[in-house]
Amino acid sequence: MAVTCDFYGTLRDAVGQKSVTHDVSDETTVGELLETIAEEHPELEEALFSDGTLRETMNVSVNARHVRLDEGLETPVEDGDVIRAYPPVEGGAD
Repeated sequence: MAVTCDFYGTLRDAVGQKSVTHDVSDETTVGELLETIAEEHPELEEALFSDGTLRETMNVSVNARHVRLDEGLETPVEDGDVIRAYPPVEGGAD
């Protein structure tokens, strides 16, 4: 199964590219996939995780649905899924 992870903001900087596609086995979770990618890109691990859990300030979605609305990092992934990881949005009028 192929799953694509898109990274935004500082997470994209940590990975060094916008998207990463991985072949995963059945029953792989979002957390397992992100941990695999973080092993390849140590700066990502520091940006995404704190003591092995997703930082509260980070956002992760699967097919545009936030994982916190489902099973969190235990949310299973399926072939063709697109995971998006992004820091909080900042900005606004001065």
